[in-house]
Amino acid sequence: MQIPGDDRTRLLETVFFGVKKTDQKGPVRSSDQKGEAAPTDRVEISGEAKEYQQLNQVIGSLPEVRSERVAALQQEIEAGTYHPQSEEIAEKLVRSTLLDAVL
Repeated sequence: MQIPGDDRTRLLETVFFGVKKTDQKGPVRSSDQKGEAAPTDRVEISGEAKEYQQLNQVIGSLPEVRSERVAALQQEIEAGTYHPQSEEIAEKLVRSTLLDAVL
């Protein structure tokens, strides 16, 4: 994979949405035009980006709360049999913090 420049926002847009920005520097106002046709914006979406979009739609349709899992955990807590693995929790917290720092 080739990484275009150091702009993280543009990189994320390219990876997640397949957006490739044109070289146009900004909107063209009618007063800026001198008898020329206004340039048009262009977006190219790769096949991989389309797959990401489809996956994003599928993920968006999933419920945020897994009620069966919540109910099972509540029962374990009430019964005193819930014993979370502290190493796993710490690893996930560190991983999440690192991802947040990178993105």
